[in-house]
Amino acid sequence: MAGLTGLDLGSRSFKAVGVNMVKDGYTLAGIGYQDLPFPEEDTQAEQLLLENLKRFIKEGGVKMKDVAVALSGEHSNLRAQEMPKMGKEELRNVLPYEIEQYLPINPEESVIDFEIQGDSKADPSKMSVLLAAGRLEAAEAMYKVTEQVKLNCRVIDIDDLALTNMFQVNYAWEDDYKKVICLLNVGNRITSVIIFEDGEFRFNKPITIGGEMLTKDIQREFALKSEQAEDLKKEQAKVVVEDASSFSLSMFDREDRSLRIYETISGSLNKLLAEVKRCFDFYDTQYKGRSVERILLCGGGSKLKEFDRFLSDKLGVAVEFADPFRQIRVPAKGTAAALVEQHSPAFGVAVGLALRRAG
Repeated sequence: MAGLTGLDLGSRSFKAVGVNMVKDGYTLAGIGYQDLPFPEEDTQAEQLLLENLKRFIKEGGVKMKDVAVALSGEHSNLRAQEMPKMGKEELRNVLPYEIEQYLPINPEESVIDFEIQGDSKADPSKMSVLLAAGRLEAAEAMYKVTEQVKLNCRVIDIDDLALTNMFQVNYAWEDDYKKVICLLNVGNRITSVIIFEDGEFRFNKPITIGGEMLTKDIQREFALKSEQAEDLKKEQAKVVVEDASSFSLSMFDREDRSLRIYETISGSLNKLLAEVKRCFDFYDTQYKGRSVERILLCGGGSKLKEFDRFLSDKLGVAVEFADPFRQIRVPAKGTAAALVEQHSPAFGVAVGLALRRAG
């Protein structure tokens, strides 16, 4: 397998992707997906991660050696910032002393990096810089667990940077996606709002609402175990979209379990919606009327039935599912094709990591 394997160690599933760079694009070299069991209450998080990773390496169907992993929004910060023009080395020297002006971090407890994106469009005396910081403790733990399973951890990235890479390879070059686009990645614990304009990263915000919160809502309402609530969510949960062309609440029998599930999770869904809308309103104000025109939806939590229509209806923008494999040739048949077809939106981070150093 050429380059790195993108290894996404999510809280509910592991994903791995390898790609080869060829003359006219990319081909899929390997892919693996594994749902994770719910932990016992007394299980240590590090022990559980190690056990699950060992099983994934053994059973996941992907040969891995050199890997790229990523820190979630819980352990990282990312921001596009305009700064006075300076050289790369000068910025590297001054940033540790100035980073607290831009990111809410303790520099002594963080790993800091940056990328100069070019001159500011608003102020010729400034440049646009992408600032990134990850918690040192979390990065060291990630490195340690990969080392324990004999993987070479070559890159520790940030989820939202990996998603940015996925977007830029698959979409940013196309005119339809050079507008103001939101990539909405609904994970288990975190939903990432990432906004691009002219194909470039402009804004991001992690929201601490995801699939896990919906599962807990169902678990409480139906007095189920975690795994039972998760299964019920996957099998029967769907969002009710009330419009003339669809169904409405009145069309459901009051004993209909799907309606009861929807009523149970609607509070969390509306909180998530309000946070996303707040991000859109902030961007609209900050960038003087540049409004989000389209949402690309991805992440394992995005598979909730009718969720895409719910977002489109409530936010008034077009919503489509992101395809992380849009510029990657995937076999027409076999295990790889089946995994892509079944779980494609969940592979955004893994694909972004794999594309970073492919070839």
